[in-house]
Amino acid sequence: MVGGLLIAYAGVVAVATVAAWWGVHSREIAQARNASRQRSDAIAAALKGEIAERLKSDDRGAARALLADLAASQQLTTARVTLGDGTVVLDARDAAAVASKLPAKWPSSVASSASSLASREVVEVAGKGPIVIEIDAGEPTEAMSDLETFTLAGGGLCVAIVIGLGIAARRRTRSLAEVGDALAAIAAGEQDLKAVRVREALAGSGAAWNALVDELSTLRLRKRLEEASERRTSASVVATATSEDVVARLADSLWIGLVGLEPDMRVRYCNGAAGIFLGSTRDKLVGKPAAECFSDAAAKNELGKLADARSRARLIFETTVGEGEGATVLRVSARPLNGGGAMLVLEDVTQQRIADRSRNAFVEQATHELRTPLTNIRLCMEELLDAPESDVAKRAQHLNVVNQEVRRLERIVGDMLSISEIEAGTLQLTPADVRLAPVFEEIQADFTQQAKAKNLRLTFALPPKLPTMVGDRDKLTLAITNVLGNAIKYTPEGGDVTVSVRADDKELIVQIADTGIGMSPDDASKVFERFYRAKDPRVSKITGTGLGLALARDVVKLHGGDIGVESIKDKGSTFTIRVPLSAPLRHAA
Repeated sequence: MVGGLLIAYAGVVAVATVAAWWGVHSREIAQARNASRQRSDAIAAALKGEIAERLKSDDRGAARALLADLAASQQLTTARVTLGDGTVVLDARDAAAVASKLPAKWPSSVASSASSLASREVVEVAGKGPIVIEIDAGEPTEAMSDLETFTLAGGGLCVAIVIGLGIAARRRTRSLAEVGDALAAIAAGEQDLKAVRVREALAGSGAAWNALVDELSTLRLRKRLEEASERRTSASVVATATSEDVVARLADSLWIGLVGLEPDMRVRYCNGAAGIFLGSTRDKLVGKPAAECFSDAAAKNELGKLADARSRARLIFETTVGEGEGATVLRVSARPLNGGGAMLVLEDVTQQRIADRSRNAFVEQATHELRTPLTNIRLCMEELLDAPESDVAKRAQHLNVVNQEVRRLERIVGDMLSISEIEAGTLQLTPADVRLAPVFEEIQADFTQQAKAKNLRLTFALPPKLPTMVGDRDKLTLAITNVLGNAIKYTPEGGDVTVSVRADDKELIVQIADTGIGMSPDDASKVFERFYRAKDPRVSKITGTGLGLALARDVVKLHGGDIGVESIKDKGSTFTIRVPLSAPLRHAA
């Protein structure tokens, strides 16, 4: 009787198992179909823009390659593009079905489809008509085979019989089973020890197991508390170190120098820029008296005022560090700190002071340059007034001098105005057709007399015919005359100055060569800078503003060209100007 009950129980369990399997399998098939359809929809939606764009430009080859690559990579069972009437435009799986030639006029409507899984996207191709993109990601397995079903059912029946037969034995081993399950949960990573406790009534082993679990829980809690304490301590140390490190990095990234002083005026801290300005390193400066960091007596005196406890005012002074051309001018801002000590802020103002000196020199030179032609004009006019009207030759000579000096004044004033416009970014070129032949004739007439007065041989090597170019005639003439005037100015008596001009279909090339004093390579690299004058002692004896070549360079660059120099000291210099004949003109930046 007991055996019969067990068999009946096993049969019921087997039937329930098979029914449960079939329900799960049916749901899996439905989900697989739904996922396949969703993937088909997503691929079709992503593909429609690319396909339409390629067909719009009649690039069916690129569209075919795109569709074939996608079908291969996504393992699509269907990847097809058709017109509204079903004409196949592209097919990644059946090339023979593709129409060899598309109709001139595409159908304006789209026929319906009975496909259940294939996704259809209708896209309008601009200027042609609608297309249909069909994508099918594949049909999932409909059902298990009969053999699989039979095997599963049989297996379920066997399992049910085994379960039924083992019920009696499990009643006796339930205590060990619960403990075994708890051990398996702990091995799998279960952290909540309350979940692995068992019933206290289990044949004596339940209470012992729960006591072990409680002890393990206590040990874990103690370990967590110790680790949390260590983390808080480490975080505090790291935060402090990180904060100081961030401040130090920020200070080192500044372009100004920072120096912190102790109450006894010794250096407590300095950033990288301060070390460079003071010509030392951070390690050597820290701990050093501040007065020893500066060699200037005036700076030491100012720092002495800073050390005076009665003085709490901010001090600003300038000092020079180093000697010669490499000397650095520093502006030092010093402010006392509460509680003693002070903070010094160092700024490099060397370039500002050089610019100030250059501007002062420019004003001095410009005054001299203006005074000389004005004096000559005044003297000539006085002689003209005193000379008899019958002395026509003398009057003509004086008038010629006045004309030359007036032109000289005009060039000087023009240079000043042009430099101001370039610095302000307002220099404007007036482009027009420029006939080059008359330009060089005027330049030759202007400088011939100057060259004769200095006993120089001035030669113009001009081609038989010069083209017409697009540019600003006055500014272009100004650039060439500035370079030529420099050549005459710095060539000693008896020397030669040659102006060579040539032009091709693209550019005008003007070379001005002299046998003057020349320049060193360092001077040649800086000669086009504003207010710059060479270090040669002979240059300081010749009046000049240091603006002529800078202005020439800016004007040439505004015309889209370039200017360069090759020079050998005591041998002479050759300046080369290259200007495109029809380049677009630019405004001053």
